[in-house]
Amino acid sequence: MNSYDIGDQVQLDGYVVTSPTVGTIQAGTVLLEVADAAAYGGGNPILVEGAGAVGADHVTTVASVSGNTVTLTDPADTSVVHAVVGKPTNATVTLTVRLPDGTTAAPTPANLATGRYRGIYSPTLAGEHWWRLNATGTAVTAGERAFQVRARRVP
Repeated sequence: MNSYDIGDQVQLDGYVVTSPTVGTIQAGTVLLEVADAAAYGGGNPILVEGAGAVGADHVTTVASVSGNTVTLTDPADTSVVHAVVGKPTNATVTLTVRLPDGTTAAPTPANLATGRYRGIYSPTLAGEHWWRLNATGTAVTAGERAFQVRARRVP
């Protein structure tokens, strides 16, 4: 879990996808085993949650599909099992941050690329914060994520 200080500018990056399924891939390989590959074809963009560098989301392109094996153009950096897999897509999104005291904040997310959104949040309370992108329609977002905020020790 990432840690920040009160007042820091926290970047909350997330993706929105369609055609969600789950998949498994080993670090350093391009072979992604998915539960259902029917919606995927060569040339499609694809996201594998947590399979990027240091557990970030891995966004690449489908090279080919055979059965439920999807061959990617770029190898995964991190091994994942039963990770969310989907096609990045733009949608109407909101961003919600749940603060340690149970209240919420709603920073406005910016669309950085197809399906990729970023909200900036400046925490005012120490403790564990949870956040989530919410999409409308058939698009879905990755699960909730958390970050920790430390109280300043020296004013």
